[in-house]
Amino acid sequence: MRQPPSDEALIALGSNIRPREHLAAAIQRLADTEGLHLVATSGVWRSEAIGSKGPPFLNAAVRVRLSGQWIDAERLKYDVLRPIEAALGRTRGEDPNAARTIDLDLSMLGATERRPGADVRPVVLPDPEVLLRPHVAWPLAEVAPDWRYPGDGRTIARIAAALGREGIQREPTRLPGHRARAKKAAALVSGHDG
Repeated sequence: MRQPPSDEALIALGSNIRPREHLAAAIQRLADTEGLHLVATSGVWRSEAIGSKGPPFLNAAVRVRLSGQWIDAERLKYDVLRPIEAALGRTRGEDPNAARTIDLDLSMLGATERRPGADVRPVVLPDPEVLLRPHVAWPLAEVAPDWRYPGDGRTIARIAAALGREGIQREPTRLPGHRARAKKAAALVSGHDG
């Protein structure tokens, strides 16, 4: 229903190795990062591994308010998210679908739109996975249901509703900083977002 604030970001999280432990640890590390303020944390969503026969993933999302140097996609991804992944044992190999302790993806940074280019470390925004994967869209819809996806115009809640819930299931697990927004998201999904 509104443009995302320019000083806020949405981060998608996923894990299929001791997932409850790693999701909670990643959120705590984000909350402890100077210049990041945790605004909201989604509930937990279970999904099957994509492209492998690994264990199921648990997925979540956080909405953070940024200040200073972190209002920059590259710095946020490479100086905050990747070091948290490394500290929690994430290794990157040839198989992009391998099991992992934690995956932190910058899904949106305000209404910023950046397409792939010749940059050495490009960060594409918004993340196209939001439009394709229910396990990404539904947690994001809990923390920012009325944010409009740049270039598409639909709210995140509408995108989640269009993708449906096939292959994902809401878990009863609560994470640090969880704020229930299910009622507002449900209202927006049902057609009250304009």
